[in-house]
Amino acid sequence: MTSAARKPLSFPRRPLHVPLKPLRASLKRTPIRNPADQKLVERVRREFSDLRGLSPTLDQARRLFHVADQECSDIFAQLLQEGFLVRGMDERYRLKPR
Repeated sequence: MTSAARKPLSFPRRPLHVPLKPLRASLKRTPIRNPADQKLVERVRREFSDLRGLSPTLDQARRLFHVADQECSDIFAQLLQEGFLVRGMDERYRLKPR
């Protein structure tokens, strides 16, 4: 028996011409909230009411509620002004004791 040698396949080489187009990316623009968006204020108020022992710092609250620095400061300033929260010497915000 003889083995038949196969001839390697060969393809014609043609230059590949691909037209280049500028990339179009659509960026989602998130709406800018008011400094103290009332829905967020109510959400923060509910969290403090539901979790009586919650005492975050401003940075922890910013991460917990997923809000920007200034917005978080505005929300907590409003809640402090209303007398809903108190800020301790350790810079932690707590529900005002009754």
